Amino acid sequence: MNMKVRHFLQIALVAASFGVPHGASAQDKTESERNLEAFPAAPSGSYRYVIHLPPLEKEQDAKVEIIAGRNATVDCNISWFGGSLTPGTVEGWGFDYFTLTASDRMSGTLMACPEDSKRTDFVPVRGENFMLRYNSRLPIVIYAKDGLEIRYRIWKPSNETHNAQRG
Repeated sequence: MNMKVRHFLQIALVAASFGVPHGASAQDKTESERNLEAFPAAPSGSYRYVIHLPPLEKEQDAKVEIIAGRNATVDCNISWFGGSLTPGTVEGWGFDYFTLTASDRMSGTLMACPEDSKRTDFVPVRGENFMLRYNSRLPIVIYAKDGLEIRYRIWKPSNETHNAQRG
């Protein structure tokens, strides 16, 4: 083998080793991570947020609450942005994704506040469809405008139940 070919192959092997972490392969990815490949990139001016959930024993009983919002200057009043989480479907796959729309105008209660109550805090987006079903096999994909932050909370029921009274 000539020296130029040998040198080229050595460089190619080194470059290839940087592209894939040692020991990583498609089999190492979770089903949710593999399914993410079906989702398109975010449109211009937006970001794609992805949530991969761990498997649960009774996923049908759990829910995922999406907590979207942004940091803003607030006072002692309760503040929020109006908005919605609109479902869509990845064409050809049938997977659900969500588009977050939020008002740029903050709403809130109108209590009189002390002068020193101003602070920067996370202000949530309130609206419809923020509670989603739990499914560890598919990622939760949310497209949102720049400036919004996506958080989430997992809800699981307790084993305790109560009987309702007739009346």
